[in-house]
Amino acid sequence: MDTVERIVESAIKLFNKEGIAQVSLRSIAEDVGISHSNLAYHFAGKSEILDEIYTRMEAQMDASMVPDGEIDIGYLHSLLTRIGAFHEEYEFFYLDLLEIARNHKPVIRRYRKTIERRFEQHDRMMVELIKSGYLKREPAPGLYRSLFHSIWVMSTFWLQHVKILGP
Repeated sequence: MDTVERIVESAIKLFNKEGIAQVSLRSIAEDVGISHSNLAYHFAGKSEILDEIYTRMEAQMDASMVPDGEIDIGYLHSLLTRIGAFHEEYEFFYLDLLEIARNHKPVIRRYRKTIERRFEQHDRMMVELIKSGYLKREPAPGLYRSLFHSIWVMSTFWLQHVKILGP
């Protein structure tokens, strides 16, 4: 594993354990077993590390969103299972979303674009599920999109809920 990969893996591990704000570049360097200056050679700061992590997150979820075959209830179930595992893998991102929004603007701008893509993908999935008979046509325009928005919000902030209130 090369140095960049080790830095990214360490950052994910430490961010998940301690939260973004509590993790310093020095603590990442120490965890990787390199000097702070060696880490700075690869990443100027936490925002650059977060940007690299988000690039990987995007690629991983983009690959997961494309069905191998027909879009059916089995596909939706497996998608939700993958999303749950994804949220666990990148727990820090969802727990520290406000921190990211306040202090890491380039990442949050990319996240907004990701949300737009996910809504478009959802709309296409709903069309396919209606065509194949798994869903009825919307009784009111925008109902399925509104449902998806509710599910998106719940899944995005579920980990915060669990951390605050317990399972």
